[in-house]
Amino acid sequence: MPQFGGFQVTVGKTHDIKAGAADDLAKLGPDGNQLFFLLPPLYYKSFTKKGKEIRQFAILVPYPEEI
Repeated sequence: MPQFGGFQVTVGKTHDIKAGAADDLAKLGPDGNQLFFLLPPLYYKSFTKKGKEIRQFAILVPYPEEI
């Protein structure tokens, strides 16, 4: 999202940042150097930041409930 950052949905244990991600995020503008990981509950609590050149955040995505 321009001027905001990027989002990455993660469904496995690893949430690597791919090579070139910093360059891609820089194209989003001055506040675009941020990456938001969308994580299921199983991996949310064990989230660890990868590197320091990109601001990183974890967002909890709860499991769906059948209603």
